Amino acid sequence: MIYQLYIGKRSTGVSVREDPMWSGMWRIHQGSRVSDMVNLVRAKEAAISWARPRGLGSEEVARWHHRETRRVAPSSDYLVEAVATPTQQAAE
Repeated sequence: MIYQLYIGKRSTGVSVREDPMWSGMWRIHQGSRVSDMVNLVRAKEAAISWARPRGLGSEEVARWHHRETRRVAPSSDYLVEAVATPTQQAAE
């Protein structure tokens, strides 16, 4: 799932996205800038602070638009091969 941040009627270019590897963890994205992993509540609060210094007024209301994304299986780079133990090797 991706949450896009709007302040007033303007898009901020800041989004909060679910981390593909770690369930329940989220990252803030703004252009090529990406945050560390945090929970969803913290990510949304921090995303607003990322957007405010860009000249968007503090009196305007922050709104979140979200959309579902398709879950992608982790890359095979992260999978670990099973290694046979000496007792398994002797049985073969």
